[in-house]
Amino acid sequence: IYDIDIIIGNDRANELAVAVAEKRRDCIAFIGIPAKFDEYLISEEGEHLYTPDGKLLIFNTGSIPLKPKEIDIHNVQEYISTIPNSMFVHFTCNLKYQYDGFTNTHKKVNLAGDIAGLKAQASLKTPWMPSAGLERGNIKNMDHTFPVFDMNKSNFFTKKGLNVIHKGNVLMSQRTFTERKSAFDRVHVRSVFNHMEKNVERILRRFIFLENTRALREEIASVIKRLLKEIKSSQGIDGGRVEVTRKGEKEIIVDIYIKPKFVAEFIQLRM
Repeated sequence: IYDIDIIIGNDRANELAVAVAEKRRDCIAFIGIPAKFDEYLISEEGEHLYTPDGKLLIFNTGSIPLKPKEIDIHNVQEYISTIPNSMFVHFTCNLKYQYDGFTNTHKKVNLAGDIAGLKAQASLKTPWMPSAGLERGNIKNMDHTFPVFDMNKSNFFTKKGLNVIHKGNVLMSQRTFTERKSAFDRVHVRSVFNHMEKNVERILRRFIFLENTRALREEIASVIKRLLKEIKSSQGIDGGRVEVTRKGEKEIIVDIYIKPKFVAEFIQLRM
């Protein structure tokens, strides 16, 4: 069993990264719009060649305008609709233009690796540290984003659970890829619960063959309370409590009630 926190999606098969994250349900997949954006956008400049199945190959793209056309937006929406929603996914709706020193050209690059890198860097402090904003959301080696959406289009994609980078090189949101409003529509909340579930599972393994006594249940509750206290002191949650009860002779039910930062209600985790 591998302990995984972050999956970086291959932009030619984003749905595979989503499937792995959904199956494991203990990590977050970072995906983005494919770098070969020309298959989803129409360019009117340069020399073109079409493949037999209708895909567009561009030999000389010239300068690509930053502002997309309506047909471009439609094609992007069509692509996004093919990717299944998941609270275990962070989806970025831009590419970046980056200078390639080997070929002395500027290239469009998928942002999944960059955003995953921001998350990994923030997680060195705590797993739930937000990887966005002016301090922790700066994307390196980027000339500008592509395409640049106006505010209406940005709001449309945000409501769909996507993260849109506006002018500049700073990620200012940490939405999970879900349209449904919930506490888990933000990466930091999902990260807190991923951390909790992994660590509580490790704790419970220590007691698995011991006799189901009141003293054992109190010890389990005590260890988990220490974990909650550590997370609270690191600004992961505002509060939490634990209830350990007996069900039958052998089964123990652990109910953990957690109030993550910036969430109004307590959320129950049962193990």
